[in-house]
Amino acid sequence: MNRFGHPIFSLLLAIFLLCPAAMSYAQEFESQETIPKAYPKDHVFLTVPYERPVGQSRNLYRNETVGAGVRYAHRLDSQWIVGLKFERKPILVQSDDRPLSLLVFSNQTQAIFRLYHPLYLLAGTELSMIMPSKKSVPPFVKDVDFQTEIAIGLNASLWWLVSQKGILELHVSRWKGTKTNQLQGLETSLGYGMGF
Repeated sequence: MNRFGHPIFSLLLAIFLLCPAAMSYAQEFESQETIPKAYPKDHVFLTVPYERPVGQSRNLYRNETVGAGVRYAHRLDSQWIVGLKFERKPILVQSDDRPLSLLVFSNQTQAIFRLYHPLYLLAGTELSMIMPSKKSVPPFVKDVDFQTEIAIGLNASLWWLVSQKGILELHVSRWKGTKTNQLQGLETSLGYGMGF
Protein backbone atom coordinates (compact mmCIF):
# COMPACT_ATOMS: atom_id res chain seq x y z
CA MET A 1 0.00 0.00 0.00
CA ASN A 2 1.08 3.55 -0.64
CA ARG A 3 -0.43 6.91 0.21
CA PHE A 4 -2.87 6.70 -2.71
CA GLY A 5 -4.29 3.37 -1.52
CA HIS A 6 -4.32 0.30 -3.71
CA PRO A 7 -1.26 -0.15 -6.00
CA ILE A 8 -3.46 -0.73 -9.07
CA PHE A 9 -5.23 2.57 -8.42
CA SER A 10 -1.85 4.33 -8.24
CA LEU A 11 -0.79 2.77 -11.55
CA LEU A 12 -4.02 3.85 -13.23
CA LEU A 13 -3.69 7.33 -11.77
CA ALA A 14 -0.15 7.60 -13.17
CA ILE A 15 -1.29 6.41 -16.61
CA PHE A 16 -4.13 8.89 -16.82
CA LEU A 17 -1.97 11.75 -15.54
CA LEU A 18 0.61 10.99 -18.23
CA CYS A 19 -2.00 10.96 -20.99
CA PRO A 20 -2.25 14.78 -21.32
CA ALA A 21 1.54 14.94 -21.66
CA ALA A 22 1.43 12.25 -24.33
CA MET A 23 -1.34 14.11 -26.15
CA SER A 24 0.92 17.14 -26.58
CA TYR A 25 3.34 14.94 -28.51
CA ALA A 26 0.61 13.25 -30.56
CA GLN A 27 1.18 12.87 -34.27
CA GLU A 28 -0.15 15.57 -36.56
CA PHE A 29 -2.49 14.38 -39.30
CA GLU A 30 -3.93 16.28 -42.23
CA SER A 31 -7.33 14.75 -41.55
CA GLN A 32 -9.42 15.68 -38.50
CA GLU A 33 -10.32 12.01 -37.96
CA THR A 34 -9.29 10.46 -34.69
CA ILE A 35 -10.07 6.82 -35.53
CA PRO A 36 -9.73 6.21 -39.30
CA LYS A 37 -12.91 5.42 -41.24
CA ALA A 38 -11.51 2.03 -42.25
CA TYR A 39 -12.17 0.81 -38.69
CA PRO A 40 -15.66 -0.47 -37.75
CA LYS A 41 -18.07 1.94 -36.03
CA ASP A 42 -19.73 -0.71 -33.86
CA HIS A 43 -18.05 -2.86 -31.21
CA VAL A 44 -19.19 -5.39 -28.62
CA PHE A 45 -16.94 -5.61 -25.56
CA LEU A 46 -16.63 -8.39 -23.01
CA THR A 47 -15.43 -6.81 -19.77
CA VAL A 48 -14.07 -7.92 -16.41
CA PRO A 49 -14.89 -5.15 -13.88
CA TYR A 50 -13.50 -4.79 -10.37
CA GLU A 51 -15.61 -2.63 -8.06
CA ARG A 52 -14.04 -0.73 -5.17
CA PRO A 53 -16.45 0.90 -2.68
CA VAL A 54 -15.89 4.60 -1.96
CA GLY A 55 -17.13 6.87 0.84
CA GLN A 56 -19.93 5.50 3.01
CA SER A 57 -20.09 2.39 0.83
CA ARG A 58 -16.87 1.12 2.45
CA ASN A 59 -18.84 0.59 5.67
CA LEU A 60 -21.63 -1.29 3.89
CA TYR A 61 -19.95 -3.67 1.46
CA ARG A 62 -16.63 -4.94 0.18
CA ASN A 63 -15.40 -6.69 -2.91
CA GLU A 64 -13.03 -9.64 -3.16
CA THR A 65 -13.50 -10.73 -6.76
CA VAL A 66 -14.13 -9.48 -10.29
CA GLY A 67 -17.43 -9.44 -12.14
CA ALA A 68 -18.45 -9.81 -15.76
CA GLY A 69 -20.05 -7.52 -18.28
CA VAL A 70 -20.94 -6.83 -21.88
CA ARG A 71 -20.94 -3.45 -23.59
CA TYR A 72 -22.01 -2.17 -26.99
CA ALA A 73 -20.19 0.92 -28.31
CA HIS A 74 -21.09 2.92 -31.43
CA ARG A 75 -18.86 5.62 -32.91
CA LEU A 76 -21.10 8.50 -34.02
CA ASP A 77 -18.33 10.17 -35.99
CA SER A 78 -14.59 10.19 -35.53
CA GLN A 79 -14.79 12.02 -32.18
CA TRP A 80 -17.70 10.59 -30.13
CA ILE A 81 -18.67 7.17 -28.76
CA VAL A 82 -22.05 6.25 -27.27
CA GLY A 83 -22.69 2.93 -25.60
CA LEU A 84 -24.88 0.66 -23.53
CA LYS A 85 -23.49 -1.60 -20.83
CA PHE A 86 -24.68 -4.39 -18.54
CA GLU A 87 -22.42 -5.61 -15.72
CA ARG A 88 -22.74 -7.93 -12.76
CA LYS A 89 -20.50 -6.90 -9.87
CA PRO A 90 -20.33 -9.37 -6.96
CA ILE A 91 -19.96 -7.84 -3.49
CA LEU A 92 -20.14 -8.98 0.13
CA VAL A 93 -22.30 -7.12 2.66
CA GLN A 94 -20.05 -6.07 5.60
CA SER A 95 -22.56 -6.83 8.38
CA ASP A 96 -23.06 -10.54 7.69
CA ASP A 97 -20.73 -11.47 4.77
CA ARG A 98 -23.81 -12.14 2.66
CA PRO A 99 -23.11 -12.28 -1.11
CA LEU A 100 -24.90 -9.72 -3.24
CA SER A 101 -24.71 -8.70 -6.89
CA LEU A 102 -24.86 -5.15 -8.19
CA LEU A 103 -26.61 -5.34 -11.55
CA VAL A 104 -25.63 -2.26 -13.55
CA PHE A 105 -27.37 -1.02 -16.71
CA SER A 106 -25.55 2.03 -18.12
CA ASN A 107 -25.63 4.56 -20.92
CA GLN A 108 -22.22 6.07 -21.72
CA THR A 109 -21.03 8.99 -23.84
CA GLN A 110 -17.32 9.54 -24.44
CA ALA A 111 -15.16 11.90 -26.48
CA ILE A 112 -12.19 10.38 -28.33
CA PHE A 113 -8.68 11.85 -28.14
CA ARG A 114 -5.93 10.44 -30.31
CA LEU A 115 -2.69 9.94 -28.39
CA TYR A 116 -0.94 8.22 -31.28
CA HIS A 117 -2.34 5.57 -33.55
CA PRO A 118 -3.27 2.90 -32.36
CA LEU A 119 -3.61 4.34 -28.81
CA TYR A 120 -6.67 6.47 -27.94
CA LEU A 121 -7.95 8.14 -24.78
CA LEU A 122 -11.72 8.38 -24.21
CA ALA A 123 -13.33 10.51 -21.51
CA GLY A 124 -16.98 11.12 -20.72
CA THR A 125 -20.01 10.57 -18.54
CA GLU A 126 -22.40 7.77 -17.73
CA LEU A 127 -25.91 7.38 -16.38
CA SER A 128 -26.67 4.04 -14.70
CA MET A 129 -29.45 2.12 -13.02
CA ILE A 130 -28.02 -0.05 -10.24
CA MET A 131 -30.08 -2.86 -8.75
CA PRO A 132 -28.71 -4.75 -5.73
CA SER A 133 -29.84 -8.33 -6.29
CA LYS A 134 -29.76 -11.49 -4.18
CA LYS A 135 -29.24 -13.53 -7.33
CA SER A 136 -27.05 -12.83 -10.32
CA VAL A 137 -29.16 -14.88 -12.75
CA PRO A 138 -32.77 -14.32 -13.86
CA PRO A 139 -35.25 -14.01 -12.29
CA PHE A 140 -33.54 -11.20 -10.39
CA VAL A 141 -34.65 -10.70 -6.77
CA LYS A 142 -33.98 -7.25 -5.32
CA ASP A 143 -32.27 -7.12 -1.94
CA VAL A 144 -34.43 -5.39 0.70
CA ASP A 145 -31.50 -3.75 2.56
CA PHE A 146 -30.35 -1.68 -0.44
CA GLN A 147 -32.37 0.60 -2.70
CA THR A 148 -32.27 0.63 -6.46
CA GLU A 149 -30.19 3.64 -7.48
CA ILE A 150 -29.87 5.93 -10.45
CA ALA A 151 -26.18 6.79 -10.58
CA ILE A 152 -24.14 9.36 -12.45
CA GLY A 153 -20.45 9.06 -13.11
CA LEU A 154 -17.33 10.16 -14.92
CA ASN A 155 -15.29 7.67 -16.90
CA ALA A 156 -12.10 7.35 -18.89
CA SER A 157 -10.88 4.60 -21.18
CA LEU A 158 -7.65 3.77 -22.88
CA TRP A 159 -8.17 1.97 -26.21
CA TRP A 160 -5.45 0.02 -27.98
CA LEU A 161 -6.52 -0.92 -31.52
CA VAL A 162 -4.85 -4.34 -31.72
CA SER A 163 -6.22 -5.18 -35.17
CA GLN A 164 -8.64 -3.86 -37.77
CA LYS A 165 -11.59 -5.18 -35.71
CA GLY A 166 -10.13 -5.74 -32.23
CA ILE A 167 -9.79 -3.27 -29.34
CA LEU A 168 -8.17 -3.84 -25.95
CA GLU A 169 -9.69 -1.50 -23.35
CA LEU A 170 -8.70 -0.30 -19.89
CA HIS A 171 -11.66 1.52 -18.32
CA VAL A 172 -11.97 3.53 -15.08
CA SER A 173 -15.27 4.91 -13.80
CA ARG A 174 -16.13 6.88 -10.65
CA TRP A 175 -19.86 6.78 -9.98
CA LYS A 176 -22.29 7.75 -7.22
CA GLY A 177 -25.94 6.98 -6.57
CA THR A 178 -28.26 9.98 -6.58
CA LYS A 179 -30.88 8.70 -4.12
CA THR A 180 -28.73 7.70 -1.14
CA ASN A 181 -25.04 7.55 -0.25
CA GLN A 182 -25.19 3.76 0.14
CA LEU A 183 -23.94 2.93 -3.33
CA GLN A 184 -20.89 4.64 -4.78
CA GLY A 185 -17.68 3.28 -6.11
CA LEU A 186 -14.66 3.25 -8.35
CA GLU A 187 -14.75 0.67 -11.11
CA THR A 188 -11.69 -0.55 -12.97
CA SER A 189 -12.25 -2.93 -15.86
CA LEU A 190 -10.37 -4.66 -18.61
CA GLY A 191 -12.17 -5.56 -21.80
CA TYR A 192 -11.80 -6.78 -25.36
CA GLY A 193 -14.02 -5.48 -28.14
CA MET A 194 -14.81 -7.01 -31.52
CA GLY A 195 -15.92 -4.73 -34.34
CA PHE A 196 -18.64 -5.47 -36.87
